[in-house]
Amino acid sequence: MATSTQPEFRLSELFQQDPGSTFQRLWERIQAIAPDAFLMRAPIPSAEPFETAGGRDLDILLSDQSIPPVRDFLLQEGFRLEYARPSYLARYRLRLPQFPGPVGVDLYRARAWGDGYLASPSVHMTPIAGLLLRAVVDGKGPGYFAQRSQDATPAIQLGERVLSGSRLLTLRGLLLRGVVKPDLRWLARTGLRRLGHLLHRLRHHSGLEICLLGVDGTGKTSVAAGLAAMSPIVRTIYLGDNFCSWPVRFVRRFSLPRPLPQMARHFELFTRRLKGLILARRGYIVVYDRHPMERLAIAPRTFRERFNNLMARAYARPVDFIYWFQGDPQRLWERKKEHPPEKLRDLNDLLDRMLRSRAMLFESIDVVANGLPEVLRLVSRDMVARYSRHLDIARVPGLSGKLMRTAAIMPPRAV
Repeated sequence: MATSTQPEFRLSELFQQDPGSTFQRLWERIQAIAPDAFLMRAPIPSAEPFETAGGRDLDILLSDQSIPPVRDFLLQEGFRLEYARPSYLARYRLRLPQFPGPVGVDLYRARAWGDGYLASPSVHMTPIAGLLLRAVVDGKGPGYFAQRSQDATPAIQLGERVLSGSRLLTLRGLLLRGVVKPDLRWLARTGLRRLGHLLHRLRHHSGLEICLLGVDGTGKTSVAAGLAAMSPIVRTIYLGDNFCSWPVRFVRRFSLPRPLPQMARHFELFTRRLKGLILARRGYIVVYDRHPMERLAIAPRTFRERFNNLMARAYARPVDFIYWFQGDPQRLWERKKEHPPEKLRDLNDLLDRMLRSRAMLFESIDVVANGLPEVLRLVSRDMVARYSRHLDIARVPGLSGKLMRTAAIMPPRAV
């Protein structure tokens, strides 16, 4: 089997030039590395795949011997291994700032299906047979196979016998006739792998929370809007002073005394942060315009500051990363002319004290020297790279990561 250690091209660069032809070239490269590869689904016009519509995924059927060289090629091109519930599937994703969704390559094992079923050695395995068995064992039914096989005959050659028709329509029929067999070791690995994913999800969200920090005039809202327009998985949440929830309106209408107005504003900020946490749990990239911890006094002295900190701690939690927008105060004042340069400088010093006193992870960007388009490009590129690393199961720490990686990379033994 021919392999290549040096890539002839960089996929990230080719996708910027011509995404359509790059999928075709990617498939041709994989086919050269693994001649037995079978293309099941692809967003490229071809007579070979059973499904050629939609998405940015290549679904490829491979033998266990062909998976390692293809995997090494994908990792070399910048793809990362992400979690997929089926244990027979290796899901690789390449995330680029210019695309709304990831570029994916799903590698399927040719003789493995479901939670732990392998094809019998006596089965003459062809791509058609593999697709039919996958449709039945995975619970999708023969109708799913018929939609993708078109004129293919649903038959399996088992030794000298040919099985077809209703005898292949159920998993029980396949088990009774010896077409597929359960593998207890693989079933155990599947359970451990899902347990590792569950443990990881209990402690970490699958999405990403980032914050745009800076004084007025640094372009936080403009950059947040640009990031949201680039990808459907980006959600923006404003943590400024535009309070409009019903508790705030109720307090204003009846002119209720302190501390009820402050409590109403803190409640609205809490609901906004809670919405962000829920979105991050669901896998979104949440962009906060302003940091939730800006409301905390660094060294509270008065009762009012202590009370404010007590209320703000309900939502003032750290985020995954911060982009701190800075620039010359005089130039920033010329943009909005709301606060004098001296006050902008003092506010910037206060943000610096907040970041360093709490040891937050951040990157400083000069928005005056770079300009809005360049700032948007820098943030989007770094944000996508961080999100991709965040989903990479090779970087998951602890026992949960070990369980997920062990069960994902070990191929099933022959039956």
